[in-house]
Amino acid sequence: MAAPSDSSIFSRDSMSASDGDTDSIILTADGEMDDDDDFGDETVMLSAEELLQLSDENEKDYWWYCPDSLLDDHFQIEQVYGSEIELSFEDRLANNSFTLLDIPKNISQIITIINSPDFSYHDVARTVEQSPVLMSEFLKLAKSAWFNAKVPIQDIRVILPRLGVTLVKSVLYLNSLKLTLANQPVFRELATDIVDHSQAVAVIARYLGQRCYKDPESAYLAGLLHNIGKLAILKELTIKFAPHLSPRSTFGEENFYQLFERFHCRIGEKIAIDWSLDAEIGYAIGHYRDFNTDEASFDNSDSSRLTAIIHLSDIMARILGRGAIISGVDIFDLESTRMLGITKNCDSVEYLTHIPHLIESADDA
Repeated sequence: MAAPSDSSIFSRDSMSASDGDTDSIILTADGEMDDDDDFGDETVMLSAEELLQLSDENEKDYWWYCPDSLLDDHFQIEQVYGSEIELSFEDRLANNSFTLLDIPKNISQIITIINSPDFSYHDVARTVEQSPVLMSEFLKLAKSAWFNAKVPIQDIRVILPRLGVTLVKSVLYLNSLKLTLANQPVFRELATDIVDHSQAVAVIARYLGQRCYKDPESAYLAGLLHNIGKLAILKELTIKFAPHLSPRSTFGEENFYQLFERFHCRIGEKIAIDWSLDAEIGYAIGHYRDFNTDEASFDNSDSSRLTAIIHLSDIMARILGRGAIISGVDIFDLESTRMLGITKNCDSVEYLTHIPHLIESADDA
């Protein structure tokens, strides 16, 4: 279903007064909204405007409250090797010789099957069954809230069609990303953090995509892969520079900020093309950071909406502690938020409060 183009996608008609009448919201003593007209002595009647004013006054009580804070300065990896790293990356990108992330052979075989026009889930299942790791991932997903099944499904031939092509690909690409960590001993902890962040972004993107995009599962995949460029950078550094670093060295994303900011989207978009990903997903990977610049120009196309979802989901995940430290952000004042029609009203506030629980549920799956 195509995403609505109406800018008030998250708005309720009842949030605006009409002919002098203002609808009211019942707020119970425990802070929950109630649509039941039959309420007791421990409830108060608040108009929509009063509830929003209360929200503003208690902004710090919401998970998205992200005030300005003093961030520590961290050394940048370029300070160790000077401009050699950036020159090397620019040259490799210009000559299309960057070391891209490889997809393991068994996963590549499955993706090839799925990409064929007349593929059979039976053929996919037969290949998946040969990999205990992949079988475990799909069985775990079948027990999660994704399926909403009363009895966990154990048959991979039932699981795969119910997931659909996009989610099956998501599991395959996620395992490809995880396998890249094994060959990066110096940067393994950082690479793990990047993958964890990407999984949180994927969950948020899918949730926002249910209201703001034509295909929530594609939004999930875009979120999952939006930082593949960072992992490719770490792989390149492992090949060229890691031998000169102590195995006891520890790095955080803050040590790569300048390098990641300059290169990871460009490299990620090249990987998306190399992996034959959907063009809209590749564009979102390559341009979601453009929302941070004044020169960015987006329309209301599906491609721009998906890019906005990834930008907003990335910010939200970081506010929740999944990813690089962030401060001084008002999510309702972001260009990506405005593009998606998310305004600060009762409906959007209530809708967004569920996001931390969704991420925790995904962690427990």
